[in-house]
Order: sequence, then C-alpha cells, then structure tokens
Amino acid sequence: LLLEEYRDYIEKRINGKIHINSDYDPKKRLQKAVPFKPAIYVDF
Repeated sequence: LLLEEYRDYIEKRINGKIHINSDYDPKKRLQKAVPFKPAIYVDF
C-alpha cells in the first residue's frame, strides 16, 4: 500500500501519528467501512 510506504515521512512532516486500517477507531465508524478504501486517522 502506497500510504504505508510514506507514513513515516508524513508523520515527521506533520509531527503527529497516522493510523491506517487498524483497530484504532475513535469515532466508531467501523460499520461504515468501504472495501478497498483504507481508513486513515491522524492524531496531532
């Protein structure tokens, strides 16, 4: 996944943490998931 390759770079640029397709679901939106579209959360 392209996002996985660039996650470290983006995290350093924004000084935050990025969660991609993980159990992390702060807004409880897992039931709205769409196949083949990654869930991305950014913590600043």
